[in-house]
Amino acid sequence: MLISRIERRCYPMMEVRVLDDNGTPKIAGHAAVFNQLSEDLGGFREMVDPGVFGDLSQLDVRSLYNHDENYVIARTKNGTLKLSTDDAGLAYEAVPPDTTWARDLLVTLGREDVDQSSFGFRTLRDKWETTPDGDIRTLLSVELWDVSPVTFPAYPQTDSQVRSALKEAGIDYDGLERLMLRHLRGLPFTDTDHDMIRTSIEVLKSYLPTDDRDRDSEARKRGFATLRRRLEIAEIELI
Repeated sequence: MLISRIERRCYPMMEVRVLDDNGTPKIAGHAAVFNQLSEDLGGFREMVDPGVFGDLSQLDVRSLYNHDENYVIARTKNGTLKLSTDDAGLAYEAVPPDTTWARDLLVTLGREDVDQSSFGFRTLRDKWETTPDGDIRTLLSVELWDVSPVTFPAYPQTDSQVRSALKEAGIDYDGLERLMLRHLRGLPFTDTDHDMIRTSIEVLKSYLPTDDRDRDSEARKRGFATLRRRLEIAEIELI
């Protein structure tokens, strides 16, 4: 049985800010918005249903910086992370730890160098519709993984340099996007499709940081999250 991959989303207006609660700093924002179409995710757009997260009181969710498990800002299990829903979407408040990196993060957020949020999830149930404006995916039920302030919102559009690299390798990027859509819809792959995915994996690997020292590399800044997500999709399908 295949395990659904972790997906990440960032929609417009998913802001993050610093609050002062009687001298205690908090990081707050909306990690998801309801009933709003995303940008093009590779041949389809997406909406989040208001009931998608279920009973928030039963969830054990982390707040991470840039979706990085090495930088845990807060957690619902110990009460440092509070989740709630309102008319707009999924709201969160996080009390960061008294550590050097967290204090630095508060300064960065206060300057609005980082000013958006994102959420990570595993899909449990979704719905697909074909409309005059294209295919629409609605997330109906997900396992919420994390809520994160993010430096670069992880919209699944690939950087132009990567598109160029794929083209140089003889890979039809638009065709690859269509394969990703077919995977999401559970459609079978042909041998040619598998060959394209295997070749793409080798090309994409060259763009993935392989050393912690590369954490702030250009590949990470300008598309690492997208590339990793695409690579994971391909690897899972080939299992």
